[in-house]
Order: sequence, then C-alpha cells, then structure tokens
Amino acid sequence: MITQVLDLLRCPVCGQRFASAITANPQATSIACVSQHHFDIAKQGFVTLLRSQRNSEQIGDTADMVERRIAWLEAGYYDAIAAAVSKPILNLLRTDTSGLTVGDLGAGPGYYAGFLAREAKSNGVPIRIIALDNSLYAARRAAKVDPNVASVRGDTWDELPFADAALDVVIVIFAPMNLTEIARVLKPGGTLIVVTPEADHLATLRAAVPMLNIPEAKSERLAEAALGHFSLDNKQTITTQTEISPNSAANVILMGPSALHLTEVTLLEVLSQRPTCTLDIAVTINEFKKL
Repeated sequence: MITQVLDLLRCPVCGQRFASAITANPQATSIACVSQHHFDIAKQGFVTLLRSQRNSEQIGDTADMVERRIAWLEAGYYDAIAAAVSKPILNLLRTDTSGLTVGDLGAGPGYYAGFLAREAKSNGVPIRIIALDNSLYAARRAAKVDPNVASVRGDTWDELPFADAALDVVIVIFAPMNLTEIARVLKPGGTLIVVTPEADHLATLRAAVPMLNIPEAKSERLAEAALGHFSLDNKQTITTQTEISPNSAANVILMGPSALHLTEVTLLEVLSQRPTCTLDIAVTINEFKKL
C-alpha cells in the first residue's frame, strides 16, 4: 500500500516528494525521495518517516499497550465514535466520487482507519487512508487492517511527513496534534475531525484508580487554538454508560498514558473487588474546515 500513497508523502529529511505512485514498483522494499534519501519498507508493509530515527523502536505505545487497545476496540466499545467520525467523511465521498485522501494522525493499530475504509468500500467509492503513528508496534498492526490503509511511522507533534495540500481530510482521535502542520497538509477547504475526551470521560474508573486527569474544556480550547487556520463547522457530543468486566476496564486504562505509571497487578487488586465496572464515555467530535 505504501507505493500507492507516495504522491501524498514527503521526505522527513529534506521535505522533497517521493517518486510518483504511478510509476513506483509495488514490490519495492524501499522508497526514495527526489534527493535520494532512502527509507526501507518493513516486511510488515509500513515505512518509518520519523525525522529522527535514533532509538525509534522505544518511542510510542508499547507492544502491551497496542494489544490492549486492539482488544478494547475490537470489543466494540468505541464503535459509536468510529461511526460518528466516519459519517461526515462518507458524506464527502458521496459528493466527490473521484475519491478522498485521508490522514489518521495518532492512528494506533489502525482500527478507525480500517473502519472508515470498509465503510467507504461498501459505498463503492475510492479512498486512500494513511494511518500515522510513532509506535513500531502500532504501525505493524495498522499495515494489515485494510488494502486501502497505508501505515507510516511519524510524529504527530512534529513536522508531518505529508506533502503540502495533499489530504482532503485529517482525523485525530485522542491524540496530540500540530495544528499548523495539519493546516499545511490539508487542501483548501479540507476537513479536520478531532475527537476530544470530556472531563467526565471514564469518570467512574478515574474515581477508583489513580489515572491521569483530563483537563476541563478541552474542545473549547481546541477551537480557540484553531483560530486563524480553521473554522468550526460542527460539534457533537457522545455520552453513554455501560457495565464492563474488570479485565476490559484494565484494558482501557492500560492502553493509554496511564499505563506508564500503573501496573496490571495494581489495577486488578482494585478492580477485582467488584463483579463489573462502570464505563462512562463522554467525548466531543469537532469538525473544522480549513480556511
């Protein structure tokens, strides 16, 4: 899939474009920019375009975090979020049958990208999605989610390895972002969809376990930060509450940044004291248009 999206990428060393996707060899084991900086395509199918590749295997989500995220997402707990994010993109696909280019920033193992790709396929409209994440373990999994999803390792905080005005849509779900870079890589009038957790997201679990706090008014601060590059087009809040098992609770806690200061043993000591745990989902889906 990497060779099919080369026209959307740029070299992290010099900023130049890669060889044309039309003439690229689909069996290639490396790619090169016009300045001849070469990057290997991993056997799993992803390419690493981090600006600094020093100790790159140690950055991003660990193997355990990725496996927990996969287990959590495949259980369907966040499918309502995936559907809500996909809906405006599918609406765009219906009005532009030439197809769309989408960047999923902080894509993790590619669950949302795969969900969107399958929805687009069922509508019979072409789509190319690049799942970008800095984790080696996430990139390996994202490379296999769907033929229309390309997996690239890159840093969402840093300069993005996308060409100027290459993308129709950018989605960011629970991930850090660089709004200036997103504005650069989006086409004029392009769409940015950002999912932010509200302060009461996972509230019951947070009351039981010392997880990282969610700052108040994240979506409001996001809208303020976006001024000058974007206009807020639509805003939707999803709130649900359900009961989940202690093991599922451990997955949702340890798949995120709280995993860096908690252990499974500590969690299960707390969570196993109850037959079920309450899951509170409270997120806002912010849809912006590039000015």
